Amino acid sequence: MKKKHILIAAAALCAVAAIAGAGAIGFHLGQQTAITAPASVETVLAQAQDVGSIAIPGFDRMTIKAGQTAQEVTLYNPEKNECYFVLTMYLPDGSEIYHSSKLAPGEKLESFELERPLAAGTYEGATLRYACYDFEDLDPLNGADIKFKLEVEP
Repeated sequence: MKKKHILIAAAALCAVAAIAGAGAIGFHLGQQTAITAPASVETVLAQAQDVGSIAIPGFDRMTIKAGQTAQEVTLYNPEKNECYFVLTMYLPDGSEIYHSSKLAPGEKLESFELERPLAAGTYEGATLRYACYDFEDLDPLNGADIKFKLEVEP
């Protein structure tokens, strides 16, 4: 039985590594194309292979605009999930700058409002917390904290 768990864990790690590698390749290919969007997020979707698992979109970097609360960045709950997401964003010092309402599977936020405008700069170690909740009784499920580089451009 222990061997089976080790094999499953190894397969899951290989799958995550493959997904991360594909994301890195996509990132490097994307660098060759001019992007004119006002804000961007680089996404790698981390998914466990088990049935009933929760897919958490993760990323290395998010770019937003300085001096304004309205931001045009897409955040979402993958369609395959069987739970709600509530997203909370924190600066590296732990201060909360965004908190979403419940997002159903397949639902996207294409823009959001920060609690306060940010100064231009790079915020290494910002966090996007994914809190996951059951559909029926809103009991908390597993979640994740994704650390990323928040780039705030003038």
